Amino acid sequence: MVSGINTSLSALTSLATKVQSTANNVANVNTEGYQASRVTLQDVASQEIATAAGASQVGRGVAVTSVERPTSPEVPGSSASPGSAPDFVENSNVDLAKEFTTMMISKTSYRANIKMIQAGDEMIGNLLDIKT
Repeated sequence: MVSGINTSLSALTSLATKVQSTANNVANVNTEGYQASRVTLQDVASQEIATAAGASQVGRGVAVTSVERPTSPEVPGSSASPGSAPDFVENSNVDLAKEFTTMMISKTSYRANIKMIQAGDEMIGNLLDIKT
């Protein structure tokens, strides 16, 4: 039960990083030259446990493996002297449709993990009530 709560907590922490990155991307959608960042999540190595039915694998959570911001090649005109107009300005590469989709998926995952923590907490509470 406690391992389930820890698994959900690790997911919440990772999802918070993903939501922060998405919010930052949306906030900078009109910023010239801004490059959207992408957060990559990965399962933490599972653990094998012995049960009455045989061996079983239990997940241990989710972790942020990387936060990447693609770098763009040198922009012509970017080395122009101060006060002179550059040849062109690179726009932001943020795709709002993709960002909002990512936000909705993160929101659903966040809610599911909150429900898992609540269920684990309720089970521990019931177990403690039985013992008393």
